[in-house]
Amino acid sequence: MAIEDRRITALLERLEKKLPEADRPLLKKLVELSGNDPETLLGMLQELAQYDYEHTPVDTETFLLHKDFLGLGGDRGQLYPGLIDILVEVFEGDYEEVYLDGAIGWGKSTLAECAVARMLYELSCLKNPQMFYGLDPSDTIAVLNVSVNKTQAKKVVYHRLKERIKASPYFREVFPFDPQVTSELRFPKNISAMPTAASEGGTIGYTVYGAVMDEVNFMDVVESSAQARGQKFDQAEYVHTLLKRRIKSRFVDQGGLLIAVSSSKYPDSFTERKRKEFEVRLEEWKRGLGPKPKVFFKRNTQWGPKPEHKFPKERFYLFLGNTAARPFITMKREDVEDYLKESPELVLEVPMNFWDDFKQNLHGSIRDIAGYPTLSIVPFMPEMDKIMDAIERGRQRGKVHPFSVDETTLQDGAFFDTDLCKFDRRKTYYAHVDLALRGDAAGLAIGHVEGWKKIPRRNPETGEMIFERQPIIEIDLMLRIKAPKGGEIRVSDVRGLLLQLRQYGCNLAKVTYDQFQSAESIQTLERYGIESEVLSVDRDMEAYNAMKEAAIEDRLILYDYRPFVEEVARLEKVEGANRGKGKVDHPPKGSKDVTDAVAGVCYHCTLEEAPVVLGPSLGDFMDTPVKTPEDWQNPAAGLELTVDRRDRRKPGQRRRTVDDLMFPDDDEDPWAYAEKVYPIGFA
Repeated sequence: MAIEDRRITALLERLEKKLPEADRPLLKKLVELSGNDPETLLGMLQELAQYDYEHTPVDTETFLLHKDFLGLGGDRGQLYPGLIDILVEVFEGDYEEVYLDGAIGWGKSTLAECAVARMLYELSCLKNPQMFYGLDPSDTIAVLNVSVNKTQAKKVVYHRLKERIKASPYFREVFPFDPQVTSELRFPKNISAMPTAASEGGTIGYTVYGAVMDEVNFMDVVESSAQARGQKFDQAEYVHTLLKRRIKSRFVDQGGLLIAVSSSKYPDSFTERKRKEFEVRLEEWKRGLGPKPKVFFKRNTQWGPKPEHKFPKERFYLFLGNTAARPFITMKREDVEDYLKESPELVLEVPMNFWDDFKQNLHGSIRDIAGYPTLSIVPFMPEMDKIMDAIERGRQRGKVHPFSVDETTLQDGAFFDTDLCKFDRRKTYYAHVDLALRGDAAGLAIGHVEGWKKIPRRNPETGEMIFERQPIIEIDLMLRIKAPKGGEIRVSDVRGLLLQLRQYGCNLAKVTYDQFQSAESIQTLERYGIESEVLSVDRDMEAYNAMKEAAIEDRLILYDYRPFVEEVARLEKVEGANRGKGKVDHPPKGSKDVTDAVAGVCYHCTLEEAPVVLGPSLGDFMDTPVKTPEDWQNPAAGLELTVDRRDRRKPGQRRRTVDDLMFPDDDEDPWAYAEKVYPIGFA
């Protein structure tokens, strides 16, 4: 019989250790006599181990709903059906780690309280928990609630949990806490429920039986931390690992649960990373390469755990979106029919009373109501198809990454390939450098104005349509520069690269740096006759708006460079305290070094004055077109043609997506243009 009940497996392991070797076959006999009924087997095992138990534990559902315990099935409050199912599954299944994420308002706090109460109850049923687990008699066995700060942790444990336990006849009469202690809930048998902040590592020094980590996706991620020796410090990962080791070291496989609960945030947040790790471990187990992971995952929508009668029967469809298509909502099933066939997990049926929420704030509602992470809280560039169009324009011009590697330390022998990028000495080039020494990488971008385009604008005062001449901006080089292992980025190497490119015909009119250790470079470049100054793209939105407007108005020309695509897809707009003020930022564990550099170049290009070109009649302004292959489009086939670095036209088989850049197949070199027939166009 396959045993999946955590209570049974724990008892079997305990009895196997305590019984004499000659009597251990009796346990197998008990399993057979139980007739494959878990409750019957549990009763037999508990009777056999009666010398360890003062009270026979009731099952999880009885504990939650019966009036003698938490009483959440009656007049002491109602428990959502979905929460009951989760708690029964995690406490009676064979699990050690539990991850619960998703929307806001689905009952995370209630679940945390009930989980802590259940672990306290399991300990209370033992005659002597310390002796049962082979601990020192003086050890305090703790069940922790870990939150982002001490105030929130105390709110869950000492206030809400305290009130629930005070209302329970069992905890009031059989296992009461000491009302004189206000810092924790202290029970008989040297057992405590303790609130603690994630930053308080010392509390984890207790003998931890189990823990609930609240809002793990919102714990600190420090880019350059002294605690992590200058590297990124992920507080949730650090605390979770400490707790898991602490539980294992004292209780082996017989402790309580380590439960991580949080609202969804980003695709690379803590719970999302753990979900991916679990999928890898599960696949290894299926292939016989490791043990079955004792891990439980559940994503909750705001409506999922609640009773169906609380919501209207009428539903609308939500397409969650991917890197190839934007999310949207619709009342018509035919609008999502193709997605239901190809990726049904990306389509949700949502109760109609959430329609207005999704209509007003689609991205926020996907995260807060549907419970799915978004690339950014408020995406700065929701029109990612415009970025892909800019890359396609570059590929049609034969543009490729002109450096020998995607990322370089500038100390690794990587080089600029002059065969892949020819500078025009008649043009003016601009460069922006986002510097760093440790932690984050540095970003470098170089670009120029390739032409001019008339952009229609409506006069806000008269309502008349007018035209502005705006620059067509071509980015010639994007480069991420990383510190070598155990070393630093040499600022002089970055400056040397710029001067080297000048020798290759790059007529640098201006080079700007952010404020980090740039004074020496600015002075040196000035001596070479290159205008140099400080430009902080974080000061306001001007630089990033220049890049965004150029992309939206089809005035931007890029090339395939995955570090840039990864960054720009995750950029988020952070509103400032004053209306209209704000900045562009990256999510935790993200970066924006290359996008900062590109935005800086776009800003300089927008400041360039348009040349006056007189027309044949009355001197009207004329557009200066971008010089590209004459037949970008093949009207007969209805497809765009692509050229590779050798100007060979390539008919495409399908439209390319952001996924093709960010997540190429393992056996595919995404930069091998000359060797592969690439699909064309972008979704």
